[in-house]
Amino acid sequence: MLDKLRESLADVQIIKKGDYSYFIHPLADGIPSISADLLNEIADEIVKKIPRCNLILSPEAMGIPLATAVSMKTSIPYSIIRKRSYGIPGEVCIKQRTGYSQSMMYVNGISNGDEIVIIDDIISTGGTIRAIIPALKSVGAQVKGVVVLFNKNHGAEKASQDLGISIESLVDVEVVDDKISFSIRQ
Repeated sequence: MLDKLRESLADVQIIKKGDYSYFIHPLADGIPSISADLLNEIADEIVKKIPRCNLILSPEAMGIPLATAVSMKTSIPYSIIRKRSYGIPGEVCIKQRTGYSQSMMYVNGISNGDEIVIIDDIISTGGTIRAIIPALKSVGAQVKGVVVLFNKNHGAEKASQDLGISIESLVDVEVVDDKISFSIRQ
């Protein structure tokens, strides 16, 4: 099971951004290109993991293909947490800090009582999720869970414990001394 995913992980490159080891994968970086077969296989697995919700949210950029594919399979609408402000009334500003950068993100169209699942490509330090969850709660949204493709260096467990929310992943990834090891969750 998840043969396409397993194949895609066989040849990943690792690069350094400062002290941060970063692995290159089609669904985390768009390099090399994302095959429809790989995306379809992964979307099927994510669908099995998402709790009941009325909206899928995904941070820009690489969570978008995953959220799109899952939305198409489930008919659950999705929205994108953007990297730029539109200045729309009700826009929520999120200050994000990851393992290698910090920036602002913006979410629109979220209402009190929305039941949301967040889908993203990777969790490492948990900086993105740690910023998004309180912002959504501040407008009265209920975050039902988070599903990520890659759980790097146990980031999901740490963030889940800190935030008190379920964070599911498809693959546990460890990057040590510029080498990657992974285990696919079934």
